[in-house]
Amino acid sequence: MRLLTQEEMVRIRLYVHEKFFDKVALELGRLSVLHVVDVRGENEDFGGHVSPIELSERYHKLRYDLSKVEGVMSRLDIPLQGGEPAGLEEEKAAEIIEDVEKSLEAGRTEEEVASQYGEALKKVFTFIQAGMKMEEFRSKCGKTKRVIVVEGWMPKNRMDSTYERLKNVSEGKVTLTTLSQEEEEPPSKITFPEGFQLLKTFSKLTTGFSFPGYKEINPTVFQLVSYPIIFGFMFGDFGQGLILFAFGLLMEYARRKGLKFGGELGDMVIQNGLFISVIGLLATIIGLVNYGVVFGSPEWGHTVREAVGLGFLNEHEVWNVNLGGIKVPLVFEPLHHPTKLLILSIFIGCVHISLGLIISLINHIRRKEYRDLLIGPGIRLWLYWGGIVYLFFFIVLREGLAEVFTMNAMLLLFLPFTVMLVFQLKFHGMDGMAESLEAILTSISHTISYARILALNLAHEVFNLIFLTAGAALGMAGIIAAVVLGSIAVLLLEGILSLIHTLRLHWVEWFTKFYHGDGVEYTPFSIY
Repeated sequence: MRLLTQEEMVRIRLYVHEKFFDKVALELGRLSVLHVVDVRGENEDFGGHVSPIELSERYHKLRYDLSKVEGVMSRLDIPLQGGEPAGLEEEKAAEIIEDVEKSLEAGRTEEEVASQYGEALKKVFTFIQAGMKMEEFRSKCGKTKRVIVVEGWMPKNRMDSTYERLKNVSEGKVTLTTLSQEEEEPPSKITFPEGFQLLKTFSKLTTGFSFPGYKEINPTVFQLVSYPIIFGFMFGDFGQGLILFAFGLLMEYARRKGLKFGGELGDMVIQNGLFISVIGLLATIIGLVNYGVVFGSPEWGHTVREAVGLGFLNEHEVWNVNLGGIKVPLVFEPLHHPTKLLILSIFIGCVHISLGLIISLINHIRRKEYRDLLIGPGIRLWLYWGGIVYLFFFIVLREGLAEVFTMNAMLLLFLPFTVMLVFQLKFHGMDGMAESLEAILTSISHTISYARILALNLAHEVFNLIFLTAGAALGMAGIIAAVVLGSIAVLLLEGILSLIHTLRLHWVEWFTKFYHGDGVEYTPFSIY
């Protein structure tokens, strides 16, 4: 199990006596361990002695049979899922299909046929699919007169045990050799702790963009922390965050109980219940602690703070935290202090982007790209912190960074830029100069882009304020109606917007600092 890096892979080649190939292929399919590489285009590597294997007639027959079985199962309203086909043979499978067709032609009801042949059809469905996969696997191999050659990738820690299993089923008529993996990057296998549903959900946010490369840091664990926090600052509200949290827990309960409703959309929501509860929890905490807002009302927020023992937060209109000389506002009411939220938003952006540049440094080290490390993320990080952050906080916001940045601006701005420019010109020519200028401009624009935290939160606050103001004119009943209707509107509209913009900050502003996403997913050959 690796949370930040991919599992170590090794490229192997198997030489299998043709007499035992089916047994070896079947065992590999059961083990689900080999990411198969098509060797048909690598005849030159074998000195012309290995020939490609074409798809057999059996494959096309199985494909035809599969379409027939799928049609019958759909007609009988039997789910297209398999059963254990142990002991089933091709002739028996064909006999079952024929019996079902004859029963339907004889006028028997679909319910009767489904009751009698339902389980048998599931076994046939799995059997045919397994046969097709075996034929597809064979077609990716090469052959000599008596030997079939198989190539692929497998986890290094499973190579020895797999080889022993293959020797057992083939009476020793199989040989395994390891190959050099310098020319081709291995597939990426992402593994998480068993049953850790939350990491699997956040992993979809990563792979939805693209699959991490074999030597790349997997950003999923970092997103597990940063995504809920950024969403929480966008959507911060104790009341509506609590609703989101409770709804997420309800969906997680439905998932564990195997409940389904609402079709594909409902199933998607149920599968992501834990994710919804986590972002709702952060919105709840930030809404109360940092913003002091409950259903858009600061007054209710102050009351809840007093009730839960956080009344001391009400004593300060703005509570700054000094982080290395940077005055970062953490406790304030956003609608009354939008500038403070802007400062906090940009600070979050600086930390997030800096993390991305640090991950980029690590990725370059893992790939042994030391030259690009120095002229790329190394100098960019120096320029970013020494220049962009200095300019924004000290010159624009005047938030007292004089104690931190006492060095000359020449050292902070022009020196790293000059070093970057010289090295880029030396190694990449004029394209390198353009890349340097682009790096500076994107760093500035991406940092400012985190101001969308301010924009989304103010939209949230104003939305709630409109409903509360309208409801207050109608008395207590109006206020209750405003809270209910306002919460529904905010959760459906502004909640979705916050999700999208938080994702955008990760995919565009953050991923572009370090994430190549040029990996190939590890998909082992499996027959069931």
